[in-house]
Amino acid sequence: MQATTTRRRFLTTAALGASVFGSSVFLAACGQVAATPSEQAPSEAPQAEDAPASSEEAQAVVFWHRGSYPYEQYGDEFAETNPGYTIAPDAVSGRLDKYVAAAAAGTPPDICDVTPFGVQELGVTEVSQPLTSYFKASATLNPEDIWASLMNDMTHKPNGHIYGSPLAPDLRVIFIHANAYLEAGLDPENPPQTWDNLEDATIRTTKVEGQDLTRAGFPAFWGSGGTNLWLMPFWQLGGEVVSDDGRTATLDNELGLQTLSWLKNVHDLQGGWDAIATLRGEGVASTQHFADGRVTHLFATFTNRNGWFQTNAPDLQYGYSPWPLPEGGRDVNYGGCHTLTMATLANNPEGAWAWIEFMAADDVNLRFSNQYDRVPISPAVAGSDGYLQGDAFRELIVAQMPHRKFNYPGLGGSEIRRVQSAFIPDAMAGTITLPEALTQANTNVQQVLDAWV
Repeated sequence: MQATTTRRRFLTTAALGASVFGSSVFLAACGQVAATPSEQAPSEAPQAEDAPASSEEAQAVVFWHRGSYPYEQYGDEFAETNPGYTIAPDAVSGRLDKYVAAAAAGTPPDICDVTPFGVQELGVTEVSQPLTSYFKASATLNPEDIWASLMNDMTHKPNGHIYGSPLAPDLRVIFIHANAYLEAGLDPENPPQTWDNLEDATIRTTKVEGQDLTRAGFPAFWGSGGTNLWLMPFWQLGGEVVSDDGRTATLDNELGLQTLSWLKNVHDLQGGWDAIATLRGEGVASTQHFADGRVTHLFATFTNRNGWFQTNAPDLQYGYSPWPLPEGGRDVNYGGCHTLTMATLANNPEGAWAWIEFMAADDVNLRFSNQYDRVPISPAVAGSDGYLQGDAFRELIVAQMPHRKFNYPGLGGSEIRRVQSAFIPDAMAGTITLPEALTQANTNVQQVLDAWV
């Protein structure tokens, strides 16, 4: 089912660290990247009846996750529908470092919840195993039924292997503070459609009292993604961080310069980088700034609607919109995804795959997405009445999913995520020229790629 919501939105009321892949990066730099392991999947998808039947013989699937959701109710249902298996969910802090270390020690969990930009690295370095044969043998889980951008993140193009299965993707929207708009004579039900519109709204809703900025019209990097959000306008213009073959950094060009020039101008319209940083201060969530009226436009995860806003500011009125477009630009959205990857040395691989299949099943994934306000991994399920429920906000999110992008998922992605935006504070503050910033970033990304390739 294709969502047909337009870019016009309506007013509503809410009632990986450097050490994670350090060892694999070192191996790559020394030309010692491990070969892809042979797959451990059976020739056919594991069937529940093949597992031990008695509860005494049930095999526990050890599942490390980030602690965002309680999985116990799904674990109980999994055990009922998959006799012989139980799930042992464990919220592990610093799980990525610990996952790599446990794999090196030969004692990894069966499954780990990871971020998309690290999945391929984990696979190529043999921390995680390929899931390709599992997918091929599955009667219920078909990669072609999953959002293409998600499978692109999971699939290592040089060898064609799939190293992860998506569980819970998200996207961002620009939340628009209704009162700030109304004060400026703007209509929160008619959000900006273009960069020019956004600049105008930013000027009109920015507030200065004396020498102090008291409301920022559009602090572009305050939302989910931080300084990596500079990629949003870069992507809209047609830019990419890395070439299609994964060998060449592609930041230092006219598209990059146009992007940074626009972003710096947006900051300067609000008094500059330093004034915006002073307004933000320390220890205050961007959502709190928004709720208190110190921000007009906040590009943040859509789950804030039923999450932070509903809990902490239930009477707050706001509009919402995709990121406005440049002239001739393309629709893009920024979205992560909780991703399940299976350890190469998993003690219970068949049970692990059964858990992955269970959580990806249409009915389970729909209930999970509704319960925790995520996007179903299947376009068909996401477009169903069971998910949309006549909600224009969700219609917008589903309409944006085909345009989802995230941090570079190929080899080096975990480190590229850190170096691709390190220059932003200096560039926006004017302590380094924009061409110098791009050259520096491009060089840093290229060094990471060279270490892997």
